[in-house]
Amino acid sequence: MNTNLENKTKAEIIKLLESENIAFLKTDNKAELIAKYLQAQQEVETPKQEDEQLPDEAPKQEEDKQEDEQLPDETPQENIIKIVNNGAFDVVEPHSSTLLKAKVITKITVLSTHNKAIILNNIKQLNIIRVGSLQVLD
Repeated sequence: MNTNLENKTKAEIIKLLESENIAFLKTDNKAELIAKYLQAQQEVETPKQEDEQLPDEAPKQEEDKQEDEQLPDETPQENIIKIVNNGAFDVVEPHSSTLLKAKVITKITVLSTHNKAIILNNIKQLNIIRVGSLQVLD
């Protein structure tokens, strides 16, 4: 079919596009008109697939919601570190990659006491460099 279109004139291709209600520009060259015709033919041959949820997936999502409901909403207080950056510039805490914005209280949630100790040690080291601009709130 592609060779048939290449042998036709631009006017013949335009008539073909108009007869099949395919949008085109009059400034399109012959190659662009052929491409639009072929693209329209491919869209007709392959019907669009609608996003449908499989029946097996629905119960799985309900189970996930139940698991989320069983988890506690709040993190225990011992796993949260509150830090105030009293400096003029933002600082990044390297272990958690948390941005400590200037003049803002930042909460860092940690998963273990080991991570908490590392972060607190990093804050102490940053305070040496930053002349005590970081303050840990209890």
